Formats: sequence, C-alpha cells, structure tokens
Amino acid sequence: MTDRVLAQIAALAKASLPDLKGRYRDLFGVEAPVTNRGYLERRLAYRLEALAQTADKGSSPRSRIKDRPLAVVIGNATASIRAPTANVA
Repeated sequence: MTDRVLAQIAALAKASLPDLKGRYRDLFGVEAPVTNRGYLERRLAYRLEALAQTADKGSSPRSRIKDRPLAVVIGNATASIRAPTANVA
C-alpha cells in the first residue's frame, strides 16, 4: 500500500461526518446507509485499500484479500478487518 493511501486512511479520523458521508458516496456510488462514524471510517478505509490494490495488481480486490485480514490504522489504533464472506446455502 502506498504512502498516499495510508495518508488518505489516516485523514479519515480527522474528517467531519458530512465529509465522510460525501467520501462514501464518491467511493461506493450510493448514500451512506448509516451515520455511525466508526462504521464509515472502517468501510472507507477498506475501500481505499481495495482500490489501491486493484490499481497495483489489476485483479479484483476480493480475489486477493478475501482470506487475509487487512490492517487499518486510524488515529493511534490499529484494527484488523476481514473481507465479507458470501453465505452459500
């Protein structure tokens, strides 16, 4: 992951809630489903990393990161996030 992407992820912690909602709309193409700040920061960080990996490798983000946790740094905390899994009946 590039320093630019890490800087974007770190900036999420300082962004206002309206800015986070606008960024969500830009990255996902829909309005944010909730106004929970922590949720928006995690989803945006995951999406930024996935897009950066896609640009670097050229394959789908899900195929590369489905089985490995992502380390996301927000402020001074590090969180481990797993890609969502499909429920197959």
